[in-house]
Amino acid sequence: MCCRTPPAGPRSPARPSSTSSRGWPCSPTPCRTRRPYRVSANFEFQDGHGQWHEVDALVVGQSRIHLLELKSYHGRIGGDEHRWVTDRGGRVDRMRSPMVATRRKAQRFKSKLEQEIARIARDQDEDPHIRDVAAKVGRLPWIQEAVFLQDPGVTSHLPADKAHNIFGGGPGGLSGP
Repeated sequence: MCCRTPPAGPRSPARPSSTSSRGWPCSPTPCRTRRPYRVSANFEFQDGHGQWHEVDALVVGQSRIHLLELKSYHGRIGGDEHRWVTDRGGRVDRMRSPMVATRRKAQRFKSKLEQEIARIARDQDEDPHIRDVAAKVGRLPWIQEAVFLQDPGVTSHLPADKAHNIFGGGPGGLSGP
């Protein structure tokens, strides 16, 4: 079933009687279009070293996966791919670029996915159909790390060649000098 957005007015007798988990009416026929991506937010995974990682958002597309780190930095951001400097109205902080940790998290997430798929493919207690699908997965899609700066007023003074996969900062994207 493909659940639609909630109706504008009260439900009339002519509307479908089936509802989604949110109480919205559902179409009695499946959707004909496929969504180009899926999003999961706020979850954790444990890597092969036993370390836990929090994922702010994961966008799964047809040929790529984006692991997003959401940041609420304010003011001005400068620095390079390894170190950032934030200036929030005179308060200057130096920190490691969030891209470094996000890149490592994306690499460990991919390793975890590969391990789990291999485990499912070998698990004799798993449903045979699921085991077969896992065995046929092959190579996983590219997992791209990205940082999204949530404050629309943030200004970037990062060099353009050091700001790859950093998004946000208002309607037009990161604003700079």
